[in-house]
Amino acid sequence: MLRVSAGELNVKVIGEGANLGITQKGRMEFAALGGRVNTDAIDNSAGVNSSDLEVNIKIALGSAVASKRISMEKRNKILASMTEQVANRCLVNNYQQTLTLSLAERRGITELGFQQRLMRVLEEKGLMNREIEDLPDDAALAERKEAGDALTRPELATLLGFAKIDLFSDLIDSEVVDDSYFTASLKDYFPDGMQKDFASEIRNHPLRREIVATQLTNNIINRGGSTMAVRLEEETGHSRGELAAAFTVATAVLGLNEIYDAIDGLDNKLDGAMQLKIYSRLQFISRRKTAWFITNGDFSKGLSKEIKAYQNGLATYMKKVRLSQTDEQKAQISADMKELIDGGVPEKIAQSIIDLMLKNDGLDVVKAAQNSDLDVVELTQIHNVIDHQFRLGSLIRATDLVPVLDVYDRWALNAVVSRIQGARRSLMVAIGHETKGFDAWKGQKGLAVQRVRTAIDEILVGGEIGLSKLIVAVGQIDELSH
Repeated sequence: MLRVSAGELNVKVIGEGANLGITQKGRMEFAALGGRVNTDAIDNSAGVNSSDLEVNIKIALGSAVASKRISMEKRNKILASMTEQVANRCLVNNYQQTLTLSLAERRGITELGFQQRLMRVLEEKGLMNREIEDLPDDAALAERKEAGDALTRPELATLLGFAKIDLFSDLIDSEVVDDSYFTASLKDYFPDGMQKDFASEIRNHPLRREIVATQLTNNIINRGGSTMAVRLEEETGHSRGELAAAFTVATAVLGLNEIYDAIDGLDNKLDGAMQLKIYSRLQFISRRKTAWFITNGDFSKGLSKEIKAYQNGLATYMKKVRLSQTDEQKAQISADMKELIDGGVPEKIAQSIIDLMLKNDGLDVVKAAQNSDLDVVELTQIHNVIDHQFRLGSLIRATDLVPVLDVYDRWALNAVVSRIQGARRSLMVAIGHETKGFDAWKGQKGLAVQRVRTAIDEILVGGEIGLSKLIVAVGQIDELSH
């Protein structure tokens, strides 16, 4: 056996085609030297996925054989015919896992606090031992934070695997996997050739819940990052099942999967840094809108009903919002569009990303309509008037520039954004109920209106934006909305 140290390797990238080809310490050293390396579990995950899918396919086809719908010979031919489809399905998870590792690397030290909390949760549950897994203890993490050193890619890969184990164990015990919405995703899990001919066997699969829980786990962690479940659970106080429901609704309502597919299709066509920048923005939106639906969604009547309600409301909003945009809104959209196109993003895809930004505000309009006797059309017009008068959209956007030093800063900032959104919904409804219109409402509020506008203007043009300034402003906005 030949043993080589990481510093002796004259390569830039390592892919492990077998288990334990490299020790974890060796991977970490290689990564620290600038090498690109995951872990054997990440590089070989398609093999595990393939085994799982093969077993689940055989169980479904086995039911068809047992009921004499097909013969064993026919079953074997069907299995052989699906080889390429099975391979493609397995590679999707590989692709998405390595992407989320790249996004975690890109965020660097800003994620360290949440990663530390994830490690603690995993240890408290008895799922992981940091010493055994070669992950840093709290003292070592404090030193890394001081030195500005983030987790290496192999360490991130280890955390990713344990985060999935943890989330799956919670989801399999939840009611969300039984929601009828996942009937379609259960079907899509299987190769195309099975979906129609063996619909009954798929629908009644004995491992249906496990398949749905696995799909949900992969989607949430691959798209939101290894810390998503922990950070939203602690931030909102809601269960993992509610998180999964909110993630599913947010993804469907905003059409995130379609945008992801479009960006995936730009591999080797778009500059990698630009592509990661877009993915990073999508991940941020996925996290924040999952949190939004956790606190504002209603899943009691099923996910499909909630998705349809918001999709219909947003469709109305998107038609109306373009007709009543302020000059500031138009200028911002034009600048965002130019940045994307100049960066090499095709115009059609760039437009879908811009539309996604518009839909962010639209969720509050739809929610305000649900909570009042006003409709989306009139609330959209009021929303744009409010944005023109108080620049709340610009204020929310500016929160992206606030320095976040630790998890508490992130929680505080998210709470501020949530309060601004809540106040905006209250303002829309209050103004909508004023029969004489906005000017009459503004006259009733007197100097409070100018005070809020002045405070927001000072924040937006007054240099560095900090939490303290935002907290003062949101207090004034709250007063104005009541």
